[in-house]
Amino acid sequence: MFCGMFSQIDASVAELKQGKRVAYRVELTDDIYVSVTTPFRCVDIRRFFYPRGQRDMRATRQGIALKLSEWVQMADIIETINQNHVFDN
Repeated sequence: MFCGMFSQIDASVAELKQGKRVAYRVELTDDIYVSVTTPFRCVDIRRFFYPRGQRDMRATRQGIALKLSEWVQMADIIETINQNHVFDN
């Protein structure tokens, strides 16, 4: 599932590098999201929660913010792993 999102995340990163306004967020699991958002120059993978009595989600400290260059490196590594290994489902 995560690997299937790479093309859209990469497109959002490219737009961010070009100085365009970006507001991309996609759900990985029930409470973990990947986001690429102006003005933050990173790919943020983070757990969110709903505070009691509120409708808007809040980010937790549980997660990682990858610099754009780190995202490119990680995506390349994951692609290499996927090309060289067969995974049983």
